[in-house]
Amino acid sequence: MDKILLVEDETIIRASIAEILRYYEYEVIVAENGKLGLAKALAEKPDLIVCDVMMPEMDGFEMLQELRKQPEFDTPFIFLTAKVQADDIRAGMNLGADDYIFKPFKSADLIKAIETRLDKPRSAIKKVEEKTKDLENVIRLMLGHEFNTPMNGIKAMSEFIHQNVEKYNDTQLAEFCNYLSLSAERLQSTFDKVKRVYEVKELDKAEIAEAMHIGVRNIIMQIGQSLAEKADRREDLLIEGLDDIALPVKSNLLFTALYEIIENAFKFSEKGNKVKISTHMSDNNYEVIVADLGNTITAEELSTYTSFRQFGRSKYEQQGLGEGLALTISILEKYDATILFQNNMPNGIITILRFKI
Repeated sequence: MDKILLVEDETIIRASIAEILRYYEYEVIVAENGKLGLAKALAEKPDLIVCDVMMPEMDGFEMLQELRKQPEFDTPFIFLTAKVQADDIRAGMNLGADDYIFKPFKSADLIKAIETRLDKPRSAIKKVEEKTKDLENVIRLMLGHEFNTPMNGIKAMSEFIHQNVEKYNDTQLAEFCNYLSLSAERLQSTFDKVKRVYEVKELDKAEIAEAMHIGVRNIIMQIGQSLAEKADRREDLLIEGLDDIALPVKSNLLFTALYEIIENAFKFSEKGNKVKISTHMSDNNYEVIVADLGNTITAEELSTYTSFRQFGRSKYEQQGLGEGLALTISILEKYDATILFQNNMPNGIITILRFKI
């Protein structure tokens, strides 16, 4: 239901207009002068404002002028006036008024003006959403070509060198072959994660439902031990205080979200520094807490993260596009879960995945 702020000093007119608006199923907030209207506009954040021009304490022009000083104010604004003078109309339009309704007016004219102004931002949002979807499809197609083509070439060349390395008897060739293999794996991983972000965003409620709730403890143990071994940092892994619980999250999506966060903790911290994984359970929330001692990023930077963004690129070598974090956030959003970041003193990040229970 759209919310309309009606600012009118004449009691009978205010009551009549409010009744008309409620008849058309609008939520109506009323104010009897510009000063009160200004306060309610800032507090209630209506979808549209209908405002008289001539009022005591603060007239309509002054009210709109004050609202325009607010940096994020873009609410449609319709003036009601009994004065049909070009200077008054010009003054209102210069302040950013969207329309004028002249008293006396027909209720149909007022409703038509309101519907027109409310539909304009909706149409703009719809166009932005359509363009965004088109852009995402273009990116998806572009990634398929730009990632897969070189990736397949690297794999083919790597396999050829593997098969002929003894014939050439060249240790440097073997090292180069290994580099190609690692590059192919890195490219494949990046592509898979970016592709998965878009797949998760398109999942509907039926597709994210899970018949059985999934226990978290075994998943955390499995991921932590696997990543520690892969990084040759078994001594750095510290798992403690794991409260087990069955979360209503699809198993493969829960595994992916936890894997990405724990992998980042190892990726962005040096060998010899602990990666600590723990949990905390309250009446309403279950938290998975991953803490590292890295020095490449701050909690403030991570809290302003947007998809496929890297931080500190000029100072630190980073792999990927931030696609792992984008994937985790996409999964959490599907389950109304959240991710929080805190600075781990003296350095490092504490990442908290918070699930509702």
